[in-house]
Amino acid sequence: FVFGISYDSDIDKAMAAIRSEIEKDGRIINTPAEPQIVVSNLGDSSVDITVRVWCERPDYWDIKFDLTKAVKERFDSEDISIPFPTQTLYQIPQNA
Repeated sequence: FVFGISYDSDIDKAMAAIRSEIEKDGRIINTPAEPQIVVSNLGDSSVDITVRVWCERPDYWDIKFDLTKAVKERFDSEDISIPFPTQTLYQIPQNA
């Protein structure tokens, strides 16, 4: 999963919030590896945090949807901003 946060947001706080939500979900397992939470990209509009977890195959989609919702709600409650792309348009006067 990839969660984008604004450049103004605290990366460690966001990663801790994600880890906390992962730990609440009993369907996520720690074998063959612990959950991985890393900063994977510095994008145009966001700092991207990639999350990799292990689960039983039938649980994947439910975990994806539930974890996405839980992280969004957690980010909202902790004032961690999820940005959206913006574009600035400059108009040059024709008389210039």
